[in-house]
Amino acid sequence: MQQLLPITNGLKALKFGIILLLGLSVWSPGFSADVARDIREGRQDESVDFSGYFELGTHLTVGRMPVVGVENSQFSITVGGHLRIKRFFLDFLSESYHRGQFGYNLYSGPTWSFDLLATGSPDGIDTSLSNELEGLRDRSGALEGGLRVTGYTGPLIVQFEALRDISGQHEGSIITGTLARQYLWQNWNFHWLLGARYQSADTTTFLFGVDESEASERFPEYQAGAGVGYVTEFGATYPLNEYLVFRGTARYWSLPDSIANSPFIEGHEYSSVSGSLVLVY
Repeated sequence: MQQLLPITNGLKALKFGIILLLGLSVWSPGFSADVARDIREGRQDESVDFSGYFELGTHLTVGRMPVVGVENSQFSITVGGHLRIKRFFLDFLSESYHRGQFGYNLYSGPTWSFDLLATGSPDGIDTSLSNELEGLRDRSGALEGGLRVTGYTGPLIVQFEALRDISGQHEGSIITGTLARQYLWQNWNFHWLLGARYQSADTTTFLFGVDESEASERFPEYQAGAGVGYVTEFGATYPLNEYLVFRGTARYWSLPDSIANSPFIEGHEYSSVSGSLVLVY
């Protein structure tokens, strides 16, 4: 998304790479990794020019999403992994907010790391979630690009992301701040995470609004505003053997009014507990 033809071709290649990754994912050691990976695996050796691995996981999640008609539990199988060549990386992790990540590390030092990032955002609601949502348009995930800054100090990790839609789906922005800490005990890795995510009005309206063409008596027209949501997470990771890893996660979300007041959202908060067995090779 150069002078103009080269730039256009470059963005098409970037989009293709992200779409290819997302096609492997149903819902990852890393180079300047997502905080969701760092708190489970620790910061990796960033001096290696090439690394990669493959993940196959089974996940059971209990906790009803506050969406009309959605079931209380979900079982899924995910395919994921990580690939890094020099400063370029492809990365995704089922426990992360991002479905897939493609990026370039601008700088990596003892304390700070800076990445240029392109990532696929989670999908919004779609009719496959519930029969009650029939008649509403599916909210496909967008391709977002921007900057990620990660800071490391002992067991604490702080991360900041500023992303904007570069796929033309909604042209909104998302700003996220996260603080996390890990605790190592024998072979267990425990962690907690606190996060806040700002979504612009363009983003929330695309994901949670109801436009005139799809409005009905059940789901009246709704234009969402900007808002900030909060998440608290506790988790544990335990290697069962050389290749098999257990991951457990408990999360609590607090939703802003701009999301909670949507006609197909049924509350201001929700929580979930999940357990995963992941084969890593």
